[in-house]
Amino acid sequence: MKDSFLQRWAALLGPVTPEQRGRAFTPSRVEESSSSITTLAGNSATEIELVVGSEDTVSGYLIAGVDQPRGVAIALHQTTNPPFIGCREPFGITGDRELSYGDELAARGFVVIGIDYPHFGTYQADPYSMGYESMTAKALWNNLCLVDHAKHRWPGLSISAIGHSLGGTNAMFLAACSTHPIHTVCSAAITTFRDFSIVHRDLSRWARRDKYMPNIESSYRNDPNLVPVDYGDLPELIAPSPLFLNCPRKDDIFPVSGSRNAVRKARKYYASSGCFEAAFPDCGHEFPRNVREQSYDFLDKWSGKS
Repeated sequence: MKDSFLQRWAALLGPVTPEQRGRAFTPSRVEESSSSITTLAGNSATEIELVVGSEDTVSGYLIAGVDQPRGVAIALHQTTNPPFIGCREPFGITGDRELSYGDELAARGFVVIGIDYPHFGTYQADPYSMGYESMTAKALWNNLCLVDHAKHRWPGLSISAIGHSLGGTNAMFLAACSTHPIHTVCSAAITTFRDFSIVHRDLSRWARRDKYMPNIESSYRNDPNLVPVDYGDLPELIAPSPLFLNCPRKDDIFPVSGSRNAVRKARKYYASSGCFEAAFPDCGHEFPRNVREQSYDFLDKWSGKS
């Protein structure tokens, strides 16, 4: 984990690693099922179990059907309705077919892997009883374990993270935190805390105990002026790894005013690297097909350049 990330975000996230929570470290591993499911794009998705701690296992899927993959993509799901859908949606198994970006990347030759967020899919573990102070920290630890697995299972391949909404925020946190370069696609999930508060009156949505970081409320009263960090600054910690942002102009959750301000900051951090793109489609809180294709082209361009 990057020290710069931990120093800035520890107050909101709380402890992330087992050592920070006073627990013994359990090496992560992935167990693959012998059964598979045919996806919307005709790929074969294998069920997996990722061991992330003592008596702590999270379910997910893997598509690894090509001999010479372009790279590894971690597909992170949105807030699915119903919650049981979880990571099945980006894998094209069920849910919104317009958010089956993992399945679509697999059709382009990527190995795709992904797991459920806490309290989505079949993952009903209680992070707070494990010593975590936020759902975000628990999801971050699980995804760091997934990165560790990908590094060793597919050495030499670039690793990407792609997500929409909740999945987009998780992709950002993962890329900002990981010491391994992560090529990131964040859809409909970029803003500044201040701009978010102007539209939603405060940061209470970010403080939800069942989804994000309750310390924002308990320690900082949901006030962006009191919170010591800004979500819009995460690109500084991701740079110079490739970053693509989808910023819908009519998004009613992540207002485009905040997206524009965050993109303006990001362009400064990426001024010398050239591996940053942002799209501003004329739509609501969506990941439209043409922008998905643009983001896949972006990942294609940088795949193999870790």
